[in-house]
Amino acid sequence: GLTVDGTATVGAGTADVFFADSFNSAVRTPASAGHFYIQTASGAKTLAQFEDNNDISFYNSAGTSQDFYWDASTSRLGLGTTAPAHEIHINSDSPQIRLEDTGGTNTYGDIQYNGVSLNIISRGGASAYGAVTFARTDGTSTFNAAQINAAGDFRFYDDTGTERMRWDASASSLGLGVPNPTSTLDIVAPTNYGLKVRDGTYTGVMVPSALGGIAAGTTSNHPFIFLSNNTQRM
Repeated sequence: GLTVDGTATVGAGTADVFFADSFNSAVRTPASAGHFYIQTASGAKTLAQFEDNNDISFYNSAGTSQDFYWDASTSRLGLGTTAPAHEIHINSDSPQIRLEDTGGTNTYGDIQYNGVSLNIISRGGASAYGAVTFARTDGTSTFNAAQINAAGDFRFYDDTGTERMRWDASASSLGLGVPNPTSTLDIVAPTNYGLKVRDGTYTGVMVPSALGGIAAGTTSNHPFIFLSNNTQRM
């Protein structure tokens, strides 16, 4: 072999071109495999592998599996898999991705799959819940579509990003057209719009009337009936 500065050795006449250093690491280039490894000097543990098709692998701490794999032919990254099905593919027991904001303390969002459910988790501080917002954009304007806020309320927005419906988690109340419902179902609607009930044939409504007050009745050609104990009373 050839020794350079006492730390690098090139071996000839074997399957490998072998470079070793005093830090117990090595680069091995198998003569026929078309790729090279970064290994421990003894060859007992593989650290990384570079192939002639530009695929790259980084191994786990034991040097036994390719836990980080770049598939150059598809431009896909596999974590825990050497056959990534999408641009980023994580294969693990309950895989999870975290996005953390360094501007706060314990402010992060997680995306997790536990084999049954896809979970989106938001934390807003050391002892604070976070919010989850679904929004849409055309590249110029961005509008909220739905949100679960830190209090657990569900908020739904119209096409201009204005809130139109809210489930108040603390009060177990639903507000339509009102952000702070004061009853189990609280509807605030313009004149001639309100609550409609129909089955495809019969249509019943309860609306603020242009005549003044609240109107209840039918808008189909059918009677409006009062019942008690499932018996018609009026």
